[in-house]
Amino acid sequence: MPVIETRESAIAGAIQGVDGYLAEFERFERSLNDPAWLQAMRRQAIARFAELGFPTLRQEEWRLTNVAPVTQGAFRWPDGDPDAVAPSLLGAHVFDAAARLVFVDGRFSPRLSSVGELPSGTIVASLAEVLAREPERLEPWLARFAKFDRHPFVALNTAFLRDGAFIYV
Repeated sequence: MPVIETRESAIAGAIQGVDGYLAEFERFERSLNDPAWLQAMRRQAIARFAELGFPTLRQEEWRLTNVAPVTQGAFRWPDGDPDAVAPSLLGAHVFDAAARLVFVDGRFSPRLSSVGELPSGTIVASLAEVLAREPERLEPWLARFAKFDRHPFVALNTAFLRDGAFIYV
């Protein structure tokens, strides 16, 4: 017999789920050594997420989307090595004529990625790598287009920002 979730239980779950993400943020933040501007941006984003909470079925934009599965259970940021994945797992997902950027648990894997020859001045790299080497290149751009002040999932994503694709043309 399928379980039908009521609006009230979805709302209660969404409220409870926030606490687990806040606790994981504390652990996550301690594991990083980022520039002050990025630390401040992350803290602003997680604070805004705490204020907004997860969307509920009572909000018009979310009335048809039950986010309860995301709010239940413990969230832990993966600590594994992205290069530990066997290339054979990519299998049918690889297109020979295309550039390939592979992310494992949200972290860039240079060993599994292939961009081929790039035009002069073009950079394709790990966001984490660029943050470590030249964070000033990213400061003017991070969190400028996806506004975390209005959307809880953007706030959550900004708070846990760790890696991604950096493409400079």
